[in-house]
Amino acid sequence: MKTKIKPSIGMIAAFAVVSMCGLFIIFQMVIFFLHHFTNLSLPWLTMSNMTSQQSIIGTSITVAFVMLLLKVIPAFSLRVYRTIQFKHRLLSCRDNVLTTTINKQFSLYGNRVVVINEPSFVALTIGFFSPIIIISSQVIQHFTKQELESILLHEYHHVNMRDPLKKVIVDLFGEFVFFVPLMKRLTAYYHTKVELLADRFAIEMMKSSEPLGFAILKLAKLNVKERSSYFVSGFTEATNNYRIQQILEPDEEIRFSVFQPRSVSVSIIVWSLNIGLFISCLSSEVLMHTIL
Repeated sequence: MKTKIKPSIGMIAAFAVVSMCGLFIIFQMVIFFLHHFTNLSLPWLTMSNMTSQQSIIGTSITVAFVMLLLKVIPAFSLRVYRTIQFKHRLLSCRDNVLTTTINKQFSLYGNRVVVINEPSFVALTIGFFSPIIIISSQVIQHFTKQELESILLHEYHHVNMRDPLKKVIVDLFGEFVFFVPLMKRLTAYYHTKVELLADRFAIEMMKSSEPLGFAILKLAKLNVKERSSYFVSGFTEATNNYRIQQILEPDEEIRFSVFQPRSVSVSIIVWSLNIGLFISCLSSEVLMHTIL
């Protein structure tokens, strides 16, 4: 059984760009915090010899970084806590009989499916390091065997790709660069592509887009809401327009308008200003020696 479909270059690039930009902001934080809150002296850092004007800039940036940490860390920690709490709440509703039946019926998923007694639609992959698939009893009752299999295949792809963990990484780094408009668009692009990739896996494994298409149409009638507040990869996520487009035209590449002129222009200006301010607080002498 083919276990996954390789992500596209654009998807990999989005993950890499958001992650590297986020790491660069964290690197800046470490440098400024070391200077302002410790006596550690770095041979290539001459903040202690800055002019009063540069010192004001450096201090202002440090204050901004402190405010950013106070914004990101508590909110992000709360989301992680709620995700863990959400998982425990779902597992407390586990139906052992249905779980055993489904895992025997779909043995290729390696006993990673958990069925819960829940009157609403639930189909998601949850867990950062050992992800599992959770579906509700309503899914079994209201969907045909083929539709159920397409839903499980979608979630199985999330399991094998470790998508919940990757979403945590992208979201965290994206929060650190929230002031760059393009980063937000790249993060949204990555999330959408993750779901479309799982859909494509289900279509290829079923050798037809019909079961998945009927499942999505049924979901639309049920008016199922997304659980975007949790770090999960769920069947109800991603824009339905893109999903339907892929089902109707499975051989066509879905196009996204990520790089809008205004967003790109503002992002370049903001990011250039950030780098310029950071360099202004470092030793220009070392930079010259490196270049020459």
